[in-house]
Amino acid sequence: MLAAARTSRRTADREEANLLTLAVQWALMHPADTDRGQDAATYTWRSWAGVEDTGLALAGDGAPRVAEYAVAEFAAAVGLGTGAGKAYLGQALELAYRLPKTWARVTGGELSAWRARRVAEQTIAL
Repeated sequence: MLAAARTSRRTADREEANLLTLAVQWALMHPADTDRGQDAATYTWRSWAGVEDTGLALAGDGAPRVAEYAVAEFAAAVGLGTGAGKAYLGQALELAYRLPKTWARVTGGELSAWRARRVAEQTIAL
């Protein structure tokens, strides 16, 4: 029974690392449109639905901004509320862009995703 439990835990950890990777990929597929020579913090664009979207800075400096509508879509797809989805995407981007050594440990299976997300949660504001 314990061997099966260990195997299940390893599988869950791998899948959680995979979900973080998918979150980063989703965010990169939905960037804030800033290629018109304006500052990302002030540029507003119309999404496919005609809704104005300035993009969100979900992680710290150096991480890409994400189109606001993409947060709700990701959250719904993985069964999270919008606020939790926003936090999850932010933590994933923080790990991938600002904490590359921690990110490498997560994607390499050395560090569980939940622990890495706790670290990212604390460093986003730095």
